[in-house]
Amino acid sequence: MDLSSPPLRVLHLEDNPRDADFVRHGLEREGISAEITRVVDRPSYVAALEKGAYGLIITDYTIPGFDGSSALALAREKAPATPFIFVSGTIGEEVAVETLKNGATNYVLKHRIERLGPAVRGALQETCERENLRCAERDLREKVELFRGISENVTDLVAVLDLAGRRLYTSPSY
Repeated sequence: MDLSSPPLRVLHLEDNPRDADFVRHGLEREGISAEITRVVDRPSYVAALEKGAYGLIITDYTIPGFDGSSALALAREKAPATPFIFVSGTIGEEVAVETLKNGATNYVLKHRIERLGPAVRGALQETCERENLRCAERDLREKVELFRGISENVTDLVAVLDLAGRRLYTSPSY
């Protein structure tokens, strides 16, 4: 991460303090500066989602009285653009694939914590690219509307030709 950038705001759903430290150290080892808000149950998770804008959500899959699929569904409802990574020791391959289909960005097995840094970087890069695409699409729509507004209201002929001289567009005034 860029040293001049502010720390990444992370919402971390984890009931085990040792595992929470394990994740924090995993991020630090990878040079990822993070401001981590740790929550331990559904009520505190929901409150944190409603209160703050996070750059990343990390959760364990198995929390007493709460499960990862429910945490993912809540995150997609309340913070749909926020990357979501499972860090779990109990998630199986089939469940992991299902969570990806349901909107999780990635998953990391706790015994492979060295994969957390690349997973976080990939998730942040994907989010950035998606935001850039969304902005480009919005800008294109605005330009199309501007062109349409001008061409439909001008009394002069407006024609757009390709390099071979074929007409691609002719204004309604034609």
